[in-house]
Amino acid sequence: MQRAVVVASLVHLVLSIVDLVSYELGLPDLLDPLRTAQFLMLDNQQIFGVKRLVGGFPEPSSFSFYTIGLYGYWLRLWFGAKRSRLAGAMLLITSVLLLRSTSTSAYATMGTFTALFVVWHFGAALREKKPMTAFVVLGATLPLVLGVLLAAYGLLPNLRAMIDGMFVTKIASDSGVERLVWNLQALRNFRDTYGFGAGLGSVRASSWLVSCLGSLGLIGTGVFVWFIAAVTTARPNGPHSATAKVETAAALQAGCLAILLQSLITKPYPNLEAPFFAMAGIAVGLLRHVQTTQSATSRSPFFGRNRIKPI
Repeated sequence: MQRAVVVASLVHLVLSIVDLVSYELGLPDLLDPLRTAQFLMLDNQQIFGVKRLVGGFPEPSSFSFYTIGLYGYWLRLWFGAKRSRLAGAMLLITSVLLLRSTSTSAYATMGTFTALFVVWHFGAALREKKPMTAFVVLGATLPLVLGVLLAAYGLLPNLRAMIDGMFVTKIASDSGVERLVWNLQALRNFRDTYGFGAGLGSVRASSWLVSCLGSLGLIGTGVFVWFIAAVTTARPNGPHSATAKVETAAALQAGCLAILLQSLITKPYPNLEAPFFAMAGIAVGLLRHVQTTQSATSRSPFFGRNRIKPI
């Protein structure tokens, strides 16, 4: 399974490089046969003179949506694989692709997911008295990184204009106002249908949760949330809980959570799309295999009710 994710990450990197190079060479339509949409696409957008990266996708948001799943996977695998060089290299690649996407939602998700991940595992390391080297290094380098960013923000006008346009004035922009109207309409549909929802395909929002409420209603949203919780917290317990398959499954679950986090910010429909469900299905399949072949004690709505540990 890890080889498959490596291949997916490398293919994603190659298509991203081809996207940038072909644009600079005056061949912006070179990847059209590989893209999944042939309507008016946002594949040649620029932000303050910088070409927005889309790779093999039709727009930056879908590009970053796929990339954040890979980022979550490699971040978790790097933490759990004794700082594997392969996982570290793939994590660096996906981080660069996320930053180069110039997607506001990608930046917000990347920062939030990383912060939550570090806090969660820092607490687990304290409880289980694990080595704290990674957290010490992170704590030492974070102030330096923030200092460099603040200095660059003050000294580079173009960078300051880009950051202001992507974050400070984003909510007041036409796009921000439009997305707010979508959410308000979805919540109005939820209210008008007395919490039952207006049905799939009838509501567009700018948040997965709001879209689910407007489309599926309270009951449907509750079932969907239960399903996601069941998938992302499933983990066998006992002596086989640290096997390679379990670590891979945990990394896939982290990828699912990263995708879900970005969906909470931008997803217009309840469908979390193929990357999420592929990761979720393979993760559960791996855990089922471990349970069947090694008779591991398990927890979660799928595997039992034992205490949840960090994934």
